[in-house]
Amino acid sequence: MAWHVLLQSDTKTLGEKDMSKFLQRVEGAAVRLGGELRSE
Repeated sequence: MAWHVLLQSDTKTLGEKDMSKFLQRVEGAAVRLGGELRSE
């Protein structure tokens, strides 16, 4: 499965910390479903 994600906010500038937090949540969900994220 392939995803394209655009992270944006109407209220603040998103930084590396925001992206990292999002990716950790996505990776956790993938692992719980038996998958994994591919490294670039």
